Amino acid sequence: MSDTKKSSNFLTIVALLVFAGGIAASYLYKKFLVSNYIAEASLQEPCDLRQDSCINVFPNGESVTFSLNPKDIPILTPLSLHVETKGITASSVKVDFVGLNMDMGFNRSELKLDKPNNYSGKFTIPICVNTRMEWEAQVKLETEKGVMMAPFRFYTVR
Repeated sequence: MSDTKKSSNFLTIVALLVFAGGIAASYLYKKFLVSNYIAEASLQEPCDLRQDSCINVFPNGESVTFSLNPKDIPILTPLSLHVETKGITASSVKVDFVGLNMDMGFNRSELKLDKPNNYSGKFTIPICVNTRMEWEAQVKLETEKGVMMAPFRFYTVR
């Protein structure tokens, strides 16, 4: 086989691998990173997680109550998270913590079922260079029909 033919075959194989990798990356991106929520609750304001738990209601009337303890929400200290659902049967509950005024990377806590419709877990808020950091806790409920998401906002002070 000539060097030109070998080079052509090699380039064809590389092109096919790049194409297949692109398809795989697109699938994984859509499956794991793009939100395909079956329902998303509106942000309820005013609600101060530093004072009390907050409730978000979905369009069909289901609700999620979320709380953090201790109430002063210290950074670099384990926080207790609590989620209570009404009208929702969730097979798993995760809370993603998203920095609003600075990208803080991927921060997730998977909660465990304590009793029916009540979930708890721990999470440590990372430190930030900003004195005051704005956060959104995105409570994600995996249900039989898909994922439901309820946002809750709060801030930390260093």
